[in-house]
Amino acid sequence: MMIYRRHMMSTFRKAVMLMGLLFSLVLFAGFPLAASGQDQFVGNVKLVESKDPAQHPHIVRMGYSAILDIKPGDAVFLGDTVKTGEDIRAQILLSDGSIVTVAPNSVIQMNGHLVDREQGIRNSVMKALKGTVRFVISKVFKPHAAGNEMQWKDSNVTIETQNAVAGVRGTDFAVTSEENDTEIAVFEGAVSAKSS
Repeated sequence: MMIYRRHMMSTFRKAVMLMGLLFSLVLFAGFPLAASGQDQFVGNVKLVESKDPAQHPHIVRMGYSAILDIKPGDAVFLGDTVKTGEDIRAQILLSDGSIVTVAPNSVIQMNGHLVDREQGIRNSVMKALKGTVRFVISKVFKPHAAGNEMQWKDSNVTIETQNAVAGVRGTDFAVTSEENDTEIAVFEGAVSAKSS
């Protein structure tokens, strides 16, 4: 009888602890978390255009439970996925001075971003998952706020889609990515592309 009672108390304690844990998860599941100091900054939302002021583009942030509405000035971090809806367009100013314009019903993910102004090095990887995204890749940078513009010494910008990989330098181009098809329109400069 004593052994059975001890087992019941142990089971009861475990059940109470589990209920408390589940309650905490449910309570905080819907709250967006602020980006931690360890999240790598990629850029800022520069512009949001929408026919309906109640509609916003969204960011899906890795490791966070909520989908975040975005507005001009909001930060974009490594790993973020930016999604636009019907009649919604967003423009992102990257920390290297490049501009990414996400057309309506489009999705882009920031997979890699390293900018070292002292060394003149830039490495970026973005994945256009759906729709049309235009990239105006900066050709020059300022090593310091008051400094003169300089050409990048080492610049690797890669745009991935479901079925292609494009390498670019100072270039203005758009990528339209659908499930089995990728189209690249080059407005200025050169893009090298291959199947993935």
